[in-house]
Amino acid sequence: MPAKNSAAARLRPAKRPSLRFEQLELRQLFSVAPITALPLLEQPTLDIILPDSDPGPITLDDPPPLASNWTPLVFAGRDSTIGVADVASLQGEVIANYADDPVVTWSVLSGPGIVTFGDANSPITTAGFSTAGTYELALTVTDHGITAGDRVVVTVDPLQQDVPENLVEMFSRKARRSTATWGAEYLEDPSTYVWQAETFMYHDVTTGHEVWKVSDTPGLQTYYHEDIGVSPWSADGSKLAITGWDRYTQAYSQLLQSDFRYIWMTADTDGDALRPTVEASRRIGGRGYFHWDPQTPNQWYEIGEAHLASGGQSNVLYRSAVDDQGVVTSEAILTLPPGAAGAKINKLLSADGRRIVLEQSDRFWPISILPDGSAVLDDTDGYSIDRNFGLYGGMNGGTVSSFHDQYIAGTGQDFLVMPNDPGSTATWWRLDTIGSAPDGGPLYTGNNGSDDFGEVSPESYSYVRAGNLPSPFVTPDRYTSSTTSYWSHFVPDRWGRNALFSNVSSGLPGGSYDETVGPGVWDYENHQWTVPSFGGGAQHHAWNGFTDWVVSSGGPSDPTGRAAQLLLAGDINDPTSQIVVNNTYSRYDGGTAYNSLARPGQSPDGTKVAWHSEFLNARDNVDVYWSVVYKPYPPTDLAAASGAGVDLEFLPPTYTDRRWIDPATGKIDEVNGETLYAREIEQYQIWRSDSPTNGWTTVGSVAAEYDNDLTTNTLRPVVNGDWVSAANKLSFADAPGDGTWYYAITSREHSGLESDELSAVLEVTVESGVVTSSQIVQEQGQTDFWTQAPSAPGGLNVQAQSVAGHNLLTWNATADPMVRLYHIYYSADGQPAAHQSQRVASVAADSSHYLDWLADPASGGTYGITAVDWYGNESAMAVQSTAVAASAVSASTQVGTVQAEPVAFVAAGAAYWTQTTATLASADDAATPIVATTASTDVAADSVVESVDSDQSLDDNDARTLAFQQLAPPPTAGAVRRTTRRSFRESAFSRVEADSLWRETVDVAFGDGSYRPRQRGEAL
Repeated sequence: MPAKNSAAARLRPAKRPSLRFEQLELRQLFSVAPITALPLLEQPTLDIILPDSDPGPITLDDPPPLASNWTPLVFAGRDSTIGVADVASLQGEVIANYADDPVVTWSVLSGPGIVTFGDANSPITTAGFSTAGTYELALTVTDHGITAGDRVVVTVDPLQQDVPENLVEMFSRKARRSTATWGAEYLEDPSTYVWQAETFMYHDVTTGHEVWKVSDTPGLQTYYHEDIGVSPWSADGSKLAITGWDRYTQAYSQLLQSDFRYIWMTADTDGDALRPTVEASRRIGGRGYFHWDPQTPNQWYEIGEAHLASGGQSNVLYRSAVDDQGVVTSEAILTLPPGAAGAKINKLLSADGRRIVLEQSDRFWPISILPDGSAVLDDTDGYSIDRNFGLYGGMNGGTVSSFHDQYIAGTGQDFLVMPNDPGSTATWWRLDTIGSAPDGGPLYTGNNGSDDFGEVSPESYSYVRAGNLPSPFVTPDRYTSSTTSYWSHFVPDRWGRNALFSNVSSGLPGGSYDETVGPGVWDYENHQWTVPSFGGGAQHHAWNGFTDWVVSSGGPSDPTGRAAQLLLAGDINDPTSQIVVNNTYSRYDGGTAYNSLARPGQSPDGTKVAWHSEFLNARDNVDVYWSVVYKPYPPTDLAAASGAGVDLEFLPPTYTDRRWIDPATGKIDEVNGETLYAREIEQYQIWRSDSPTNGWTTVGSVAAEYDNDLTTNTLRPVVNGDWVSAANKLSFADAPGDGTWYYAITSREHSGLESDELSAVLEVTVESGVVTSSQIVQEQGQTDFWTQAPSAPGGLNVQAQSVAGHNLLTWNATADPMVRLYHIYYSADGQPAAHQSQRVASVAADSSHYLDWLADPASGGTYGITAVDWYGNESAMAVQSTAVAASAVSASTQVGTVQAEPVAFVAAGAAYWTQTTATLASADDAATPIVATTASTDVAADSVVESVDSDQSLDDNDARTLAFQQLAPPPTAGAVRRTTRRSFRESAFSRVEADSLWRETVDVAFGDGSYRPRQRGEAL
């Protein structure tokens, strides 16, 4: 049988020589190793549906005749039981005769609800079920007129709640996403273009790590990039950049935006201020990279574009910045020559933010960012990307016209590329950014005999082509083999010294594959291992932070056969330090989209890792998440100065002992360079007690301030107008009165994360208002220092909206500074519990309203809201129920104001339809009544419901949409509800298009009284 996670395995007919009674080879069928069919089929007789002309079931004792055409062999898999929110994994097997692809179809024979197949034409697929019950599914194959099949039973058990991370309510909502009403008209402020926060927080039930879902786009894709080694975070971790697919915003004309589909958006890390980059010079997302300046907060570089009326020019390099509200300002800093117009940065922005290398027209264009913020071309006409690479590894000496991947690190003195020259895509080369070749690029001179290659150096390889040489830098190592020399999915560190990649050497110490294969760290400056392998399996990597911690995704398959896509993290100073952060379930629904893999991105301090997953959306419809790797470290070097009152002094934490740039030389010096202090911290909380072990309360805070060192461009903390250092510490003044007091400090990030342990505890004795002694009495590490839950939110109100499934929650925002966020809970049956199984949203503490657009439309449900403080303590729950709203009749327009009201509905038999009057207030002429009526007879499945627009004299100056829907009570099972809309749209060339557009959607009513879209070929 194919590997269970290979949902993309393509069906291929078996050639007759591969069909043997003793062993049916599936090599041709699934392009995997041969698998014996006998143990898979288990029974001597298969329950196969055959055409009437066939003599009977095929048995293993009676192998297929070697005739010109024989009946295909079909096995639908074993019966299974799943939970209500689970997706069934269908593992069908087919052996066909002819070389043509046979027709494979999954269908529903019986069951109480809707079945949604991941791919109804693949034997290996998934199936989702709308309600609990027993379903009988059929897998049929037709091959040159002969049809065969098998059936399988899937039981959906309402009591089996084994869903990932116990997110039961979120998985119930997952089943409603395809029919929910969602969009900018409901969730985006039309004046500011800020969207409602889409955040949802839970804890991984295995590891306990905090996880945040930061986008929520039903049936769409939202991600931060289709690549590895890319971080979505700004320099101080306060902002994220994501790209939305078909997320239409009211900021742009929908007709215009539909031509481009992707848009860039930024948001606070806690989900607030989610907004399209409306004012930016480049607004289109997709595969174009979003390049945050790694040293200047909330600033990025971009090449302009004319799309979405940005006003940007494709031959101009812009520096853009986003403010707290998401509003963007852009500044043109360099006009490019014609050959560089439309260029891409593509991960070639140095870690100090001072060097950019553009790529366009098969040429590189290096740019320097000067201390005054201006930019200059280092090579005015650029240089060819084909550097006449030497015959090392897999190179064949052909012309290089593109690169499979590329990175720049450190100060940008050199960068790394993997040429796409055929056969060479596994050889990494290091190039000087500016060289001595005639065109200004790096010059290949070969090995000088002392393993010095000058400006073009082969750093790794996967194999050695005949006539080529291996790189001398990796072959002597004891762990190196022909499979180790390739930096699989490599990313560099910020210093430009280490390569983090998947090490698959067979010579690594350890036992099984998963214990040995994993992230490895190779020091390519000194050509030696930093960490041969952390183990645990690995696929993709990130090292975007100024930290010694690295993150990877991968890991072995879980028991269901899905690729686990675990997030792994480890400290390069300890090969045994690797931890599992959480499971991403990235391709939970069998997705195959390129961006449906986790592809981690690390935050600047390494405290968080971003990733993608479809598991709370739909197949190939990914959302963006981030997880906590470790909480912010508390400050260090706590002391108290002698004098009046208590004057505390302390230093920010660091996440690495490696130093940065030495201002005297302008070069990275890991021993003598600048100290790299934490950069994501927003403030420090000061704690005081009369006991060193309990009774802690906050007595104040210190804001963390930063600036850029003009000499090195490094983002550094400042205090008293100067850089923070051991001689110029952060400080806090307190006047506690005489006695013995204890002080400790925690760090709080822009993200809302705060240290989960106190700094070292400082004992201070005060006599007559003066500090007489101070000393550290307890090392850093005290936990559970604050356990008091906040008060429950007040004023909760839930109002059903006119759109089915939409409920608006409002409450009184708290003034309690200890509150970090609110959790919102929902239950369609009784009061929800304060547990992530019934949680539906998590929003910042300054929020006071939330539109729930995924409520059960058949039940008003009950909501609960709690307040959660910075330390995880959760308040009691405020509870409010809501009634089911009547279905709304709506009219909308692009011009003026629309008013619509339902009038008496006409009932006939089981069908209830509306008669609607909509009044259009036009900017161009007087309001014109429009009356829509519908047929009032019984409506059966597949019947046509005619609609009549009684106003046949539509004015060309009007732009309007007319809609009518069915009202309660629901009809009997099998009835059809049709929603018809007639739209008149304005265009840039004519006031009204020549022909009006009719659009119709069909929903089917099932036995439970609910409406859902009818699936193709679905039996009612």
